[in-house]
Amino acid sequence: MKLTWQSPFRFAAAMWRALVWACGGRPIITPEKIRLEREGECQVCPHRELDQCMLCSCLLDAKLMLSSEQCPDSPPRWYRLPIKKAAEPQDDSAA
Repeated sequence: MKLTWQSPFRFAAAMWRALVWACGGRPIITPEKIRLEREGECQVCPHRELDQCMLCSCLLDAKLMLSSEQCPDSPPRWYRLPIKKAAEPQDDSAA
């Protein structure tokens, strides 16, 4: 496993994004189906080494599970979960 001096800072940034994500009412954990799709993309990625992304030094088990994270490749192989807008209230006065 390759850890750099940036690794703890990147992990802290990922945890901060997950906290902000949760405070916005969004799920922290990626649904199983999407996590498996992400994992499939990472399986064939040339930047994967064992269970680590060599672009960001993240452990893939953790990165794939957080819905607030996305692939650091350019362009990303997978994206963070989209933000769902709250349903707009219906106007009953028109009825």
